[in-house]
Amino acid sequence: MRVTIREEKKADHNRVEIMTREAFWKDDKLQKDNIGATEHYLVHLLRDGFVPDKLNLVATMDNKIVGHIMLATGSYVTDGNTQTDVLCLGPLTVDPRYQRQGIGTRLIKEGIKRAQEMNYPAIMLYGHPSYYPKFGFQNAEIYDITTKEGKNFDAFMALELYKDALSDISGKFIMHSIYEEEEWLQDAILFDKQAKFRLD
Repeated sequence: MRVTIREEKKADHNRVEIMTREAFWKDDKLQKDNIGATEHYLVHLLRDGFVPDKLNLVATMDNKIVGHIMLATGSYVTDGNTQTDVLCLGPLTVDPRYQRQGIGTRLIKEGIKRAQEMNYPAIMLYGHPSYYPKFGFQNAEIYDITTKEGKNFDAFMALELYKDALSDISGKFIMHSIYEEEEWLQDAILFDKQAKFRLD
């Protein structure tokens, strides 16, 4: 079946949140935090001014949403004197029933293309080190960029969106506080109790 990528619409919100919740659900997290996933609530929060419409995308098959990606603003790299705005990739979601069919790849490639068109210098992420390098992501250490704690590890990656975009940029990556789950975990639990989450 043919996959189509388009911008998310307001009418898509509930379907995207249901799909994201199901894709990220973990029973051990449910036991620990009283909620099995929080990525769907993060998607809900990021829509409020952090993601340009052009960078909030869904994948559809036969007019049914089967994937979603966001490239969010609000994060930056700083050396203490200068600050460079960068995008954060994620959450990236594919309906569990449609995984391993290239849908995530299509979403990432389209997101990168659109971010380049919008002249952002780079995308940062914390992701699987065996998956994202095929899209050009590299360990952020290569660009002399660390986490805000001054650390580097395989899952912390960066992608230049044009040649030498990060050549004169180094320092600490400061991710927007909206990604700090502990700040809104209780709100996410309440959100789950008020909504009906089941894939059709």
